[in-house]
Amino acid sequence: MASRLVLGAALLLCAGCGHLVDVNGDRAKLQQAPSNTTTAQLTYDKLAIPSDVTFWIDEKSPVVEFGAAGKSYAKGFELPEVEAYRLTVRSYSLLSGPIEGAIFYPVLLFLDPEKKVVEVSSRGWTLTQGTFAEDLNAAFRLQYVEHITSERPWRYIVIRSRGEPSSPGAAAGRQPIEIAASAPYPASSAESEQDEASVVRSSPVGYIEVKVDMEVP
Repeated sequence: MASRLVLGAALLLCAGCGHLVDVNGDRAKLQQAPSNTTTAQLTYDKLAIPSDVTFWIDEKSPVVEFGAAGKSYAKGFELPEVEAYRLTVRSYSLLSGPIEGAIFYPVLLFLDPEKKVVEVSSRGWTLTQGTFAEDLNAAFRLQYVEHITSERPWRYIVIRSRGEPSSPGAAAGRQPIEIAASAPYPASSAESEQDEASVVRSSPVGYIEVKVDMEVP
């Protein structure tokens, strides 16, 4: 119960940061929007070292059809060409209406120099609580950290949502799911104790941070 109260309070504070969405309305807009590009045709913003960018993935973003995962708003980045660095991607908690929690559940696609998908971030996402001292928008966030070296053929990344209910685990697009504050992403209600879980809806739009930096030895 304590975790539920903490998450609720954080989400309410987040409303003052402008992280308000309309999950049902945003989903209807996405369903009606035509797919207007592909991963190969996306514009890829170049990431330098260091980089720390925040942005919205929403109705102003390109719409890509991802096969069984369905349509998603998407954002692409070109990765740095250096020997080794750390990539961090965060998706911040949102409010849908006055009290309902929501979040954009991201999937990262890693592309080679020909912009072909060679790997997908199927695991490694964790739910963490940020500190308002470091970021007034922090609240709760899904975080993914990848240590990238020259041995991997990754030149680009695409950020998309988990998809519509036709894809595995995506039923959360229609119904709330429960995630424990310390659980890896994604977590099911069966993996979470009821008194330590909080209901957070899957949002088709999200507030995202991408950070690139050199690792400190």
